[in-house]
This record gives sequence, structure tokens and C-alpha cells, in this order.
Amino acid sequence: MHDIYSTDDEDTLRFSIGQTGRRSLIAVMAHPVVAGEERDDANLAALSQMAERNGFDGFALVSLYPRRAASVDDLPVQLDTATLERNLDAIAELLNGSERNVLW
Repeated sequence: MHDIYSTDDEDTLRFSIGQTGRRSLIAVMAHPVVAGEERDDANLAALSQMAERNGFDGFALVSLYPRRAASVDDLPVQLDTATLERNLDAIAELLNGSERNVLW
């Protein structure tokens, strides 16, 4: 379903999810929730529709911290620096993919 899907081996961290395009809308959330490689959640579905309505042919969702959690209460109290750095690298890779990408 999505050709952008970057996770760790256990799928407990999700760095990015979406569909590539020549001009992509990239949105930032606090943390990943339930969307997966084969399943959208309400946030991803809304982003896809917003991108299409505004002339983007791609979209991606990234998070401030990549730990998958149903609620912010389930996030770790102490951030893992290596995980955070890996997340920032994934965001930079998406942004550097095209000069026409827009971060929202």
C-alpha cells in the first residue's frame, strides 16, 4: 500500500510512512499511532486526501519521536538519544528527496 515505510526490525519504531511523489506533502506528528504498511489510520488518510486536494502527488508522515504508542502516556519518560538521531536522519532523508517537498 505505501512505498515509504521505515521501521525498526520489531516494528515498535516507525520513522516514516507514505507514498513517494515528485512533490510531496510531509507532515509531522508527535508520535506514530496505528497506521502500518497495509493499514491507514485517520491521520494518514486525512494527510493523503489533503495532499491530493492541494496538488501534491505524494505524502509522508513523520513523528517527533518514532516510538509507536496508542497514547502519549505510553511513550517512554526518558528518550533514547540513538533512536532520536535515527529519526532525525529519516526526516532529513525525506526532505532531501526533492526540492519540491513541503513540510507541514
